[in-house]
Amino acid sequence: MEAGTETVNKRPRLSLKTSGLQTALRVIVGLVLLISLIVFLDVKQLLVAFSSARYDYLIAGTLFAFLNIGSQVVKWKYLLQLMIPNVSWKVATVSVLFGNSVGSATPGHVGEFVGRALRVSHDSPIQVVGLAILDRSQNMFAITIGAIAVLPVFSFLAATTALLLSIALGVLVLAIGIVGIRFVSNIDVTSIRFNWLQNALRALTLLKPFHWVVTFGWSFIFYAVILVQMFLFLLAFEDVTLVDAIAGFAMSLFTKSFLPISFGDLGVREATSVYFYSFLGVGSAAAFNAAFLMFVVNILLP
Repeated sequence: MEAGTETVNKRPRLSLKTSGLQTALRVIVGLVLLISLIVFLDVKQLLVAFSSARYDYLIAGTLFAFLNIGSQVVKWKYLLQLMIPNVSWKVATVSVLFGNSVGSATPGHVGEFVGRALRVSHDSPIQVVGLAILDRSQNMFAITIGAIAVLPVFSFLAATTALLLSIALGVLVLAIGIVGIRFVSNIDVTSIRFNWLQNALRALTLLKPFHWVVTFGWSFIFYAVILVQMFLFLLAFEDVTLVDAIAGFAMSLFTKSFLPISFGDLGVREATSVYFYSFLGVGSAAAFNAAFLMFVVNILLP
């Protein structure tokens, strides 16, 4: 296990020409998608839903943003401690927030990996990037398992077909995950030709079986937090069951992960939310407004 000192670095100088243009394009794409969806759904319908919203649920959903960020920070600090035993909560928090900000402005949130590393000082920054990639991969694993689990809820598949497909896919994903963990744990990094890849994978070899269990556990906790948060925002506009709320957003989260075309998934999140909740009898205004609030509270404000 390597250890290094940790500090909060100064904000790096980014190329305004490159990063600014990229961010602007992603914002434009998001706004076009969002405005098109608003026009399609009817602005008046959305505003009426907001005017009659139940504010207790809005406040509860907003407060869940702290649990959202908190679960990310706790897991990230746990991972960083494998390399930097004395890493502080401040560094872990700043790293997560800065990484999320940079990630929102880049395709597929890939900037999050570098963004997190830039806020942590270590002898090998690429190892921090490796941990960030692991963090994201585990979250995607949780999202994938969640989407598979809710397939039987949707009416576009026959019940028996959906159940069998869900079980088969679940077993396949779990098998891939187990094989992947065993491969990473036993890999000989010194045999890899590229130094940067050696360093990235070396960070993953720090994880023992117990660490894998704990970090996957935190990924599922983070996933549960955002699902409940969406449930609360939906309840602010319409009565909906917990099962339907979870099923609709689980599919929305999974789908938008493969459509990294806008800033913070703006427009994509709302469109996929409206689409999947339509199969569950949830109104388009409630689905749109709740998804948009998820963007505002979890991405825009932090």
